Amino acid sequence: MKRNILNVIMLAVMGLLAHSNAFAQDEANKLELPQSVEVVVGTSTFQLPISLTNGVGITGFQCDLYLPDGFAVATDEGGDYQIDIARTTVHSIAARKMSDGALRIVLKSTTNAAIPGNSGTVLNIAVSVSKEVTVGNYTMNLKNNVLTDAGAVRYSSADVSGTIVIKEQPVTVTAQDLTMVYGDEVPSLTYKSEGAELKGVPSLSCEASSKSPVGTYPIVVAKGSVENKEVTYVNGTLTITKAPLKITAQDYTITQGEAMPTFEVTYEGFKNNETKAVLTKQPTASCTADASSAPGEYPIVVSGAEAGNYYFNYTNGTLTITAKSVVAGDVNDDGTVDISDYIGVANHILGNTPAGFNATAADVNNDGEIDISDYIGVANIILTGKP
Repeated sequence: MKRNILNVIMLAVMGLLAHSNAFAQDEANKLELPQSVEVVVGTSTFQLPISLTNGVGITGFQCDLYLPDGFAVATDEGGDYQIDIARTTVHSIAARKMSDGALRIVLKSTTNAAIPGNSGTVLNIAVSVSKEVTVGNYTMNLKNNVLTDAGAVRYSSADVSGTIVIKEQPVTVTAQDLTMVYGDEVPSLTYKSEGAELKGVPSLSCEASSKSPVGTYPIVVAKGSVENKEVTYVNGTLTITKAPLKITAQDYTITQGEAMPTFEVTYEGFKNNETKAVLTKQPTASCTADASSAPGEYPIVVSGAEAGNYYFNYTNGTLTITAKSVVAGDVNDDGTVDISDYIGVANHILGNTPAGFNATAADVNNDGEIDISDYIGVANIILTGKP
């Protein structure tokens, strides 16, 4: 019933147009189709806008829409064409199929109201697409365009055409992000695709190599042998991270009283035949012990290295200080027992202990005291080799 009423209105308006004044030629008043509408293949419905440019107070119009095979103006469950009016709420639409296949559309106002505005979309038409429609360009036309103003002046609007561009489904090809350690071989470059089926293989490239410093490098994905037309390529990133470098402090052993050694370290993990020369800051090895420290084990701590392409794993060393062997009577620790030791013991007993005096060596009878008996003992060692 609704459709019949609309058709009656349409016929009435057509009659009005047929009996109004002669056509006026005025480019300021015209109907237009978009030059092109892009639709992805497989889309069932899309919106087709019709624009109206009206330099005078246009109150209504008539046009015939010709769609190519496989396309039709969609209808709702009640069989009414799905055509929405824009720019106005006081106008109505009537539409019917013509014998030549066109859909004649009439917009009118029962109050003879002008369509607001001077340009822009006036109709949005839902167009259904057959599943058989394939990728390609399809021509649509808008003909027999007549506009009417409040004074019943009719304006002819030139026939216009546009193109429905059916595009293949899009596909996105993304280079996958990768990570590698400095000095390693560049991993195999990979990609993933989303959307339509990818036909062909894209090319992948990255300027990084095993000698490239730590940082990020673009993984560029390009067409290669891909045949798809609607393709978006998204580059990835190769991240080169620092390589581990093990630095180990060497172990040392000294006898109590000996000079401290110069601590050395060893390296494990250099890449690309590099040496410690690439370190921007050399490591240090240190120990809390000194020549006078008691016998025992002391850690040799290594730290402080810096480099752009390495991070560090430190392994401490050990300084072992052994007890000095004591020679009875050798109070000056020169390796022999002689008159200088005899004099040293005497001086110590008299309260004038010489520098470097070895009290343990002076206590030749091991009674815990240094006295005249030890003095005599040193003399005996010099003379007989025994205390």
